[in-house]
Amino acid sequence: MARTCDSSLHRKQLLASDVAACYYCFAEFPPGAIAAWCDGEQQDQTALCPQCGVDAVVGFTGAVDVAWLRHAHEQGFA
Repeated sequence: MARTCDSSLHRKQLLASDVAACYYCFAEFPPGAIAAWCDGEQQDQTALCPQCGVDAVVGFTGAVDVAWLRHAHEQGFA
């Protein structure tokens, strides 16, 4: 249930996570389902959520920490 990366410039860490989740729309998905990345050609790009397209994706080991997602949503989007 530990978060494996921040929500930006995290491609390598995110792809090594067990599960990814979006703190904008609360979707959960395997990191391999991420098809769109932003921040140019940098090595550590930022994922865009495959459900909503927002750059609010983080990775977790084990289960997603839903309380953390809700808190991050309130901090960033409320």
